[in-house]
Amino acid sequence: LASLLSGSHAVAQPSKSSEPQSREVAKMHFDHAITLRDQERWAEALAEFQESRKQFMTLHGTTNAAACLVNLERYVEALEMYESALRDFADKLKDDDKRDVSQVIKLLYNSVGTIEIVGSEPGATVQLDYLSRGELPLHAPLRVSRGAHTVRVVKEGYDPFEQRLDVAGGTTAQVTARLLRIQETGTLEIAEATGKALEVVVDDATVGKTPLRK
Repeated sequence: LASLLSGSHAVAQPSKSSEPQSREVAKMHFDHAITLRDQERWAEALAEFQESRKQFMTLHGTTNAAACLVNLERYVEALEMYESALRDFADKLKDDDKRDVSQVIKLLYNSVGTIEIVGSEPGATVQLDYLSRGELPLHAPLRVSRGAHTVRVVKEGYDPFEQRLDVAGGTTAQVTARLLRIQETGTLEIAEATGKALEVVVDDATVGKTPLRK
């Protein structure tokens, strides 16, 4: 378990592929990533593992990238990548590896929470920490790292809704985002038939003289 979190578990080379050039490029990035990982240069190692995965997807490229994300405290991305390892490489994971990855996932749940948004207008855009996360209704609650977050919901014709909240790990915070419709206004045009300048009174208040557009 500790080795998975530190990213120091056994190295495996990319498997054989029907595209030798992509396999060799993937291996080059993978080997460079291992060197960076062993130096605990997590961000640089992550970039190399990700590039290796673009060329040729492997189990150990995925789990190593996930371990880098853990060390960078990018827990939501790490959780999703470990989950993808279990899902996409189920036939290649040994029982011990499955157990270890599952334990890491359970640990990461303590660092990740979710936000569920209810009570808002369909089609409204959801922004999490000012980044768009889709339109309502969302297909699932939003996964977030534990801590403070800002939820903003916007839709044309409505006043924006915004709420800042703290989310604890392993919990779901519910946000009721009720949007208030902006009061509709119109334009009033008044003119005297012969073109005279006459005083215009609206709701017992003088608002100008004809011709008037207000």
